[in-house]
Amino acid sequence: MVGLQSGSLTGSRLFGDFAAECGHKRHDFSQPQVLSADQLFQSGAKGGPGSPQDLRLKRITRNQATLQKAAESVIERPYHLRNCLSSPDLLDAPSGCIRDIRGRLEQVVGDKARHAFLETSFAPPRSKMRKSRLSRLTKEVAWAQSYKRHFDPELVGSLNLIGAGTDALQAIQRAAALKDEAVRAAEEEDRKNFSRIGGAKTRMFAATATDLVSMPGYRPPTPPREPEAIVKEAMTLLHKWKLHQEIRVAPNLLPGMATAHVRTPWTNSWQRWYTFTSFDGLMVRVELRGQGVCDADLPSLFRHVGFRLQEAGRSYALDLSDNAGITDYGVTTSLVPFLRQWPQCSSLKLARTAIGDMSLQALADWMSNSFVSEVDLSQVGGSITSKVAVDTLQRVISRRKALHKDSCDADAKLWLCLELNSIEGVETALTHANVWDRSCAGWKRRSTCKANKIPVIELSLYPSVPEPHPSNRGKEILSILRGSSSTRSVVEPLALSVDEFQLYCMEAREAAEAGADRKNHETFGKDSVVDGWSFERNIEANHLLKNTVRVPSRTVVTVLKNPKGHESREKDKPEKKEKKEKKDRKDKHEKRTDSPQNAAKSAVDGAVRSILKSTSVLHASDFRGNVREWLVAIHRTGGNKGVAEAAELIHTTVAGKRREDVTKWTGYLSKLLERFHTQLRPTVVQLQ
Repeated sequence: MVGLQSGSLTGSRLFGDFAAECGHKRHDFSQPQVLSADQLFQSGAKGGPGSPQDLRLKRITRNQATLQKAAESVIERPYHLRNCLSSPDLLDAPSGCIRDIRGRLEQVVGDKARHAFLETSFAPPRSKMRKSRLSRLTKEVAWAQSYKRHFDPELVGSLNLIGAGTDALQAIQRAAALKDEAVRAAEEEDRKNFSRIGGAKTRMFAATATDLVSMPGYRPPTPPREPEAIVKEAMTLLHKWKLHQEIRVAPNLLPGMATAHVRTPWTNSWQRWYTFTSFDGLMVRVELRGQGVCDADLPSLFRHVGFRLQEAGRSYALDLSDNAGITDYGVTTSLVPFLRQWPQCSSLKLARTAIGDMSLQALADWMSNSFVSEVDLSQVGGSITSKVAVDTLQRVISRRKALHKDSCDADAKLWLCLELNSIEGVETALTHANVWDRSCAGWKRRSTCKANKIPVIELSLYPSVPEPHPSNRGKEILSILRGSSSTRSVVEPLALSVDEFQLYCMEAREAAEAGADRKNHETFGKDSVVDGWSFERNIEANHLLKNTVRVPSRTVVTVLKNPKGHESREKDKPEKKEKKEKKDRKDKHEKRTDSPQNAAKSAVDGAVRSILKSTSVLHASDFRGNVREWLVAIHRTGGNKGVAEAAELIHTTVAGKRREDVTKWTGYLSKLLERFHTQLRPTVVQLQ
């Protein structure tokens, strides 16, 4: 049997020359394949752990993380990102990552150069401000030129135009200086000529002004000529000045400063934010309440605020309330990245904007890792659900508690305002946040409690109840009188603190155990329990109770048993009267023992006696105060069975202990019963 060699398969007549058909040489297929970083990052490493592709993939991942970390501090340290991009080893990363990193560097460096150029060109030509800003502009342009090799050609052309404009401004400054120098030189020469010929004596013999001008050595105030060097330099400066005028007239020559869709000139768009930004020596304040700001305005606004913060270097406050054009997109793409770059924001107000759950989730990470003291998200246009609100509170509480572990300042805590957002499940939200002070007039911002008891979040969910408008009071009264539930006005309830909510639940539970529903059913009928009474039925019942004269029960019984015209025969029978009194005392005693308070007391006393009989470690004095109160609470929750289980738990716990093992048995038993009561009936847990 004759076979074919493996080397002849590629060029045999059976299979044809496949390499030649593809346009490659035959030995090209035997060369190792070189994968780009994008291909390897998308397809993954092949060959298992420790293979060349696996090692390179790990190196690409490290390079990407290094570049992204350097890009986070590009505003404070752009040279660090430039050094990373200059390193050939770190460039082995995905192209998208490198493109994004270079874009950030271009934006920071380019905006800084443009901002310095605008400040210098707007200054008056002959002022000291122009001179000081021109020297700083020269340094900024030279600094930006050192980053040129990492920029796109478009931005390089923009920097070249800024450099030409800087040369023009320097030429104008130099021309004005040369002109002043020439005038001063001519005036000095005139003074020398007059002093040399004795101008005072000559003027005595001069008859007219013409004779004075024709005298030798006289020069008019304006110099008759300028040096040739000054004329030549002035022509050069005029050419540069024309170039500067072209730059100022054509706004679209500088990419990034103005675009075709902007309606106002590029100079006005930058000057727009100056009027709303102020610096009081301690804080940069941005006041844009109700100024019609939208998502498209946020990038230019934050660039301007970033430059102001570079100069000031202090904290700042943002007020973007009453701007319906700000949505979740603008917050997630512009505001949150800016807050991460400049985390020293002390106050953020986004009330009455069109944001919702997405913005709250995006701001949660920044709120938990920063020292912000006030965030106003009241009455927003989007929807905020209870789940997102509670998750945000839990995340902020857990992280800020560790962040402010050593801080006892009330200003370091967060005041979060979520008023008028119609958040469902308010009770759940309140149980996961510790509320500070509340009053009928509204919510207080600062707490008066001690520093070691200050909670992490001061949450504001509801405002004070607004007074009804005078025009609607008549309609509300008519709706109440008619008893129609459809036209009844809905008012937001007052917020309850955790203690008030627990007190309300405890009172409702005690009323149910005492049989309040059963008594209402027996007194008023079925409709009082199920649907309630109407307004007319309530008025009728109130009039009936008011007009009815109440008679004591014993008197009623006597009147019923002793009608007029009949004398009671019980007076003649002392034996029957004595039996009746004994029966009444017996019924009264049974009634007292059947009350919930006496039942709980008897059950607790029986449990305590059984515990004292079964062990000699505990004494009767150990079951006083809080221990007895917890046993009564367990009886209210679980009845006699719960008290018996608590007694068994105490007996099991104390079985292997001695009297000397515990210093305070009262506190020990109180803590044990508290845990048992929590497991028996879960209570509200406050997160502090």
